[in-house]
Amino acid sequence: MSHSLPMTCLASGMSVGNESLAGRVSQSSRDKATAVSAVDRAISNLVVVTRMTGSVSADWEPQHGLILTASAVAIAEDFVRSILADVVTLCPLAAERSYELDTRMEFVFEGDPSEALRGVLDKQSFSSRTTVTEWLKRLLGKPVAKNSTLDTLLADFERVSHIRHCAVHAGGYISGHNAKNLGVPRGHWISFAEPGAVHEVIATVASTVRTVNQFVFESVVSSWIDQQVLCGVWSVDKLRFDPLYRALVSLEDSESSRFNPQSVRIRERSYDSYRSIQKAVVSRNA
Repeated sequence: MSHSLPMTCLASGMSVGNESLAGRVSQSSRDKATAVSAVDRAISNLVVVTRMTGSVSADWEPQHGLILTASAVAIAEDFVRSILADVVTLCPLAAERSYELDTRMEFVFEGDPSEALRGVLDKQSFSSRTTVTEWLKRLLGKPVAKNSTLDTLLADFERVSHIRHCAVHAGGYISGHNAKNLGVPRGHWISFAEPGAVHEVIATVASTVRTVNQFVFESVVSSWIDQQVLCGVWSVDKLRFDPLYRALVSLEDSESSRFNPQSVRIRERSYDSYRSIQKAVVSRNA
């Protein structure tokens, strides 16, 4: 039996046209596609979040903090997926390890190892320390040492992710699981009452991104030395080392701004970096 009930809000009674929206927002490549590396893309996007935080500070609302924190965490998760997908195209050892994972069906559809792996990674949430460390070990063959700088930063990032989860998915409510991880009372609420908290989130994400990037570089190069992927001759090794360096070097990071971002300078820095390991490479191949 139908009843005549009063309206609680004004319904539009019409579709918003999601199909046309998808067409307007989709494109063939990501924004800032010319960025040299995944770390640069992450850092430049964090700069945007930082500027946005400053621009709305005068008229700050807690909702601003929710939106900006969610964006910062999303940047970190995208970075992890991107750098893992990149490394399988740059490191033959990582590529071999990826074949052992659940990428075969994805490869049938994608036809590219990197895209196949990204298809698998997109099903993962990289908001926890455990997930990030497990995937780094799976593809790089090197565990993240307990209580290392990276391990500590990933723990900090996981707490930020719990804050994001409460704010985005529960309207700020802190449930028992999140309360345990955050070390605050159950039933409390997340509120970004002032922009300073967002700046702390951005700082945590930036430090985590930089440290993961360095860990990937060191792990790949160390494995290349140990497994004799490199021979100790620059004219030969540059074909493998230079693309790796270009994919992981940061030119956007303020700590690297003293370097000239021209391509010639990148090659020079790549060679300088290679020279620092060349003796170890030659000794391993002796």
